[in-house]
Amino acid sequence: MPTRYRADDPLRRFRVIRRVVLLIPPFLRPSFVAGLDRLLDVLPPFPTQGLPHSHGLAIDAQGPNAALFRERVAAAMDLLAAYSPVHVRWLTASYRLLCIWPESRFYPDSLLHNRARQYLHLRPKLVWSLSSSELATHLVYEAAWVRVARTGLRDASKDRVRQRLGLEAIDCARRLPDAAAVEARWRQWLAGRRSERP
Repeated sequence: MPTRYRADDPLRRFRVIRRVVLLIPPFLRPSFVAGLDRLLDVLPPFPTQGLPHSHGLAIDAQGPNAALFRERVAAAMDLLAAYSPVHVRWLTASYRLLCIWPESRFYPDSLLHNRARQYLHLRPKLVWSLSSSELATHLVYEAAWVRVARTGLRDASKDRVRQRLGLEAIDCARRLPDAAAVEARWRQWLAGRRSERP
């Protein structure tokens, strides 16, 4: 069922633009996204008034499970605020807006975030499948990536950086409830990254 936009929806135009991307053949999307991001960078910031906020981050969820997604993200933010407030500061310094939209499952990774515009898409399946602690560490990973990316990244160093950010997520996980299970999941992810190296 298509989304019915409210007349006062602050992100209506942004959502419509993003839906247009899905009509473009996949092999052309990276170039289109790069041009779109350059265009968005010169426009005023996205309005977040009227959207739910959690610890300084606006949350925009769409689709039939929107309320559940907002609750899950808010619960993850509450955990970070209680157990690792420094990472909340990282997040709010990196992002203003978290989006959980059904169509984002079709987005390439390059379309999921924009450092200049300070928004991050979370795929619905990710929010649905992770526990609050796991989602909290995922947000920390994303915020840490932005901090590193601001200094500039070469393709050759990206895998090494991802390893380092995985360790940052583990450091955060150790402060949260269910620490052992969350840390084990991240260590499994790190082991998989190492096995992919040539």
